[in-house]
Amino acid sequence: MPATAAKRPARRSRQRTTSMLSFTRQTHKGRCIANSIHSTTSLFKDVNSSRLIDSEPNINPLDLSNRSEIPFNKTIEEVYTGVHDGPVLGVGLNGNVRLITNKENGNKFAVKRLNLMDVDTDVGKMQLIEEIDIMCMLDHPNIVSLEEIYESENIIYLVQELCTGGELFDQLDEQPDYRYSEEDAAKLVKQILTAVVYLHSQGIVHRDLKLENFLFQTKDADAPLKMIDFGLSKHFKYAEVMKDRVGTPYTVAPEVIKGNYDERCDVWGIGVITFILLCGDSPFGGCDAEGEGVSLPQIRANILSGSFSFTPKHIWDNISESAKDFISRMLNTNPDARPAVREVRNMLWLLTFDKKQAEPCLPCFNHPLVMPIYKALNSFKKESAL
Repeated sequence: MPATAAKRPARRSRQRTTSMLSFTRQTHKGRCIANSIHSTTSLFKDVNSSRLIDSEPNINPLDLSNRSEIPFNKTIEEVYTGVHDGPVLGVGLNGNVRLITNKENGNKFAVKRLNLMDVDTDVGKMQLIEEIDIMCMLDHPNIVSLEEIYESENIIYLVQELCTGGELFDQLDEQPDYRYSEEDAAKLVKQILTAVVYLHSQGIVHRDLKLENFLFQTKDADAPLKMIDFGLSKHFKYAEVMKDRVGTPYTVAPEVIKGNYDERCDVWGIGVITFILLCGDSPFGGCDAEGEGVSLPQIRANILSGSFSFTPKHIWDNISESAKDFISRMLNTNPDARPAVREVRNMLWLLTFDKKQAEPCLPCFNHPLVMPIYKALNSFKKESAL
């Protein structure tokens, strides 16, 4: 009989999860700051009382004195088609994203439309300003690039690099048995990690790392992964403690739920993503289809206790101990014991699949400030060996 492909086992369907800004203060109109922002009354609720944990975001006014203004002599509709009726590519925290085409050269881009009329308060406006300022300053191969900004009295359009390879969320379901091999997962985690290291070096914390916020640039097998959606990102300073409780239920860090955290909350998010890439399911629940998953209060309890296990055994028994150690260290509920994002790059699991790990950083040795130190160290080693 001719060989036939083995049928993939059935699995629970996975659903996208909305990013949440847990604003408790309502406007005089009785709604939250923006229509596109969904607040939660379960994930951030104190289980020992009926009150919501205070979660008013602490957003300081930005210094806009050095922001550059780009002169425009055309509206976005004059330059692109599809601004209002192009295919919807995705829905971000602060607006929809559509496919647009340049009328002159046919180049395609993605445009995110931000409606300032949906923002009722200064806090909401500062959130949008911070997202735009962050995107303007980013330049990294694993972060979607911002090409242009068009603005009218009430609307801001962000023209961005177009990524056609689909979400990491969707591509996971296309893999054999709905999960990536260790080697392929490590390649993806390295790209995510590289983007986060760059963000932190720029004084930016993402705060909403999840499968849905990474796109493949193209459908090619080796297409790079791109980080998107900075609606919950913010600038931070070294040793700054953040208080506003934001994020997505299945990837939010325990210290964020408690309202006392720093940039290492992103490390927790990478740990959750790594777990999902290797087995296909979330360690704490939160991204199963409605009616099949775990309730928000239970997700909250699981996260706060760090309660997860490497199950099912038929999957995790075939995954290396270094991968499990990598995840366990990232999902440490004590952020002080969690590795900083730069330290993660040198953990054994990633080095196992890093073909370049043995290559010296030669450009660094040639730096005028590094070379004298490097020579002195070599001289010291030689003298010590005598």
